[in-house]
Amino acid sequence: DFFIMFLLYLLFGISNICLSGMLSSVLSKSRVAALVAPVIFFMCAIPSFVLSGADAGTLVLLSFLSPTAFAQGMTQLVQQEIGGGATWGAINDSIGGYPISVALVMLAVDIVLYLLLTLYLDAVVPSDWGTHKHPCFCFKALFGSNDGAAEGEDNDGRDAKGAFEPETPGKKPAVEIRGMRKEFTLPTGQRMVAVNDLNFNMYEDQVYALLGHNGAGKTTAMNCMT
Repeated sequence: DFFIMFLLYLLFGISNICLSGMLSSVLSKSRVAALVAPVIFFMCAIPSFVLSGADAGTLVLLSFLSPTAFAQGMTQLVQQEIGGGATWGAINDSIGGYPISVALVMLAVDIVLYLLLTLYLDAVVPSDWGTHKHPCFCFKALFGSNDGAAEGEDNDGRDAKGAFEPETPGKKPAVEIRGMRKEFTLPTGQRMVAVNDLNFNMYEDQVYALLGHNGAGKTTAMNCMT
């Protein structure tokens, strides 16, 4: 059945896109990514050739590496073509306990897993721009933790005695910044705060100007936003 082969290639292609996205969230430098990504992809495919005689449970576990799942699926596909052809009726048949159906399911699982890891790593891995989140931020959101902030009150690091412009009544902010902070490590090992808990709102139909002296952190703040 041609659709079985098409579905196998389709899921493998989508899983590769998700795997590339996961690697890009860790490897921020394009040159490093161009060198490291092919090596990682090749290493993900090695188990399918080195452990070709492994038991089915081991192969299923290794199928969390999508190239291995695809290689095992293609192996079963070729074996069935030799024996008379791969059909939906024989999709659960296997040689060695690893049918094509398992390869398709594992590739679908890999897609979801790589996508979730991409979103997680993109949020927590530090980069040149932006503010990374705490590694357990998803659990905080799940259990409704607000880090001790009172209800209806933002725990954004602002001085409790500071003077702040009130929000524009009747308008919803188009851009809302709360507690933006960026620190750099100096060669001496000291931490320099470039953006110190910045807070502001931008509204539609209004012109917003970010003012400050040289070195105040204006450019750094804009880079964190973008």
